[in-house]
Parts: sequence; C-alpha cells; structure tokens
Amino acid sequence: MKQIPIHIISGFLGSGKTTLLIHLLNNFNSTKKIAIVQNEFAPGNIDGKTLKKEVSRHFELLEFNNGSVFCVCLLSDFLTGLNSFAQQHNPDLIFIETSGMSDPVSVGEIFNAKTNELFFLSSVTSIVDAQHFLKIHHKLPQIKNQLLIADNIIINKTDITPNNQAITSYLKKINPTAKIIETSFCQIPVQLYNTELYSNSTGNKYLPVSLINNGSFKINSAVLKTTTPLPDTQISSLLKKLASLTYRVKGFIASTDGNVYSVQCVMDQINISKIDAETRQTEIIAIGNAIQESVLKQLYLSFAKPKTFD
Repeated sequence: MKQIPIHIISGFLGSGKTTLLIHLLNNFNSTKKIAIVQNEFAPGNIDGKTLKKEVSRHFELLEFNNGSVFCVCLLSDFLTGLNSFAQQHNPDLIFIETSGMSDPVSVGEIFNAKTNELFFLSSVTSIVDAQHFLKIHHKLPQIKNQLLIADNIIINKTDITPNNQAITSYLKKINPTAKIIETSFCQIPVQLYNTELYSNSTGNKYLPVSLINNGSFKINSAVLKTTTPLPDTQISSLLKKLASLTYRVKGFIASTDGNVYSVQCVMDQINISKIDAETRQTEIIAIGNAIQESVLKQLYLSFAKPKTFD
C-alpha cells in the first residue's frame, strides 16, 4: 500500500477550519480520492453534517468526538481507527481537522515507527481568526503551539479586519519560516496541498519544536438535542446570551414556523442562516469555561418556553 500524505488543519474555535475543508473539497482535483478526519472537542459533530451538506463531491469521513486526538488518553484509539480507515478506503490524501482546543504536543506520535509505513506528514496549516486573535492568543497556550508547528498560517476573515499588520508581525516572530496567507472565507489556492510537491522526507521535523505549557486550561462543552422548536423571534436573543458565556456555539435550530436555521457564534460574532433540512430538530454544541449541559438546556427552555422537553 502506498504511503498516504496527511495534511493537518488546526486553528482555534471558529477560525474557519470547516470552511477551509469545504473550499478544498469543492475545488480540489476531482480525480483525487480524498478522506477527511474530523476531531470535535464536544461529544457531537456538527461539522461533519455541514460538510456533507455543502460539498458536492464524494469524500470519505471519519469522526472522532469528545476530546482532542492529540491527547495521550485518546491517541491510541485514534491511531487504531486511522489505520483501519486508511486501509479500508485507500485515499490519495487525508485532511485532519483538529479540535479547536487541540494542543499538538503529540503530533509526532502519529508518524512514529508504528504508523510511518502508511502515512507521512505533508503539511500543517493553522488558521487565525483575524477578528479575535489578538484578544485571546495570550490566554490559551494551545493556540501558540498550533502556530509553532505550522508550515502554513492562514489569517482568515480579513474582509472584517483588513489591517492585520500587528497579527502578521506577531506570527513572524514566533514562526518565521511559515508561509502566511491573508484571506477571507479561507479562499486559498488549492495548489498549496498538491501532494506531488511533497515526499516523506520531512520525517519528524515537528518533534524538536519548543512547545508552551502554562498549565491546564479548563474548557467545557455541552450538547443539546431536542425536537422542541424555538420561536423565530427568540433565536437571536438566545444566541446573544450564549455568546456572552462561550467561545463557540454552532449547530441547527428548528423554529416554531417550520424553518431550520444554521447558527454560528464565535464569541460576540453571530451568524444565522435559514437552510433546507430533512429533519426539524435542534442540535447545538456550545464550548466555554462556564457552560454545562444543564445551563444550555435551561437557557433554551427560557427562550422556547415549551411544555415538554425531550
């Protein structure tokens, strides 16, 4: 079996990782057989459903939820699953979308002697949210670690913040060799991931990086699934409240008028769009310091005011 190039895509919550995957899948060479591995910090995976809805071409999808695959406690299961997945589908290349909370301390372990007959690490891309990066990067050491090992750094959302000299200057200081690309909606050239340009000669070049460890940073995740709809007029109010308590909210909300909305919150930035959906069910993932499933449920109830809850 040929060695399969792996491209890791990292970035903090809401930076644009799934947006980048949608762009790549819709514009990549149609003859290439692509596999996607998605790693979600929370128990559910909204991003996988988004990919299937937004991408027209066929691709293979493997999902790992409820924690970072780079965590020692999940690494063994991840490697086993990745090996089986690759042997079953034999893709030409694999994109791994990491959890927004992942710290890539163990990235080299994926390509150690046990697995290097199957894979080689082609590239690591880290996405920066230009709108929020300067507010949060110093608080979360995993963000800096994601950038330290990156070959490519994408400064995304430049349509919102067109002047990013301070961000670029910071990135060049901590990773002077990375290719820095400014864009909006992750509209980058797909040739960046042309596997013919890569070989397995990169070896373990990521292992010597001096990573940052400032102690644990506790972040919770909560998932809500219900068939109880929310009044259309209350969706924005609910999201504003959730945005004040979280780093990231994403999912789908079913309304009392029979509509289904795709919702996204990245701190104070909120996006709501009506979509066509086969099921009328609300499914929300919220990630933040203070968020818990009981809090998410009570908030939803306070805006929906339903007689029953399932």
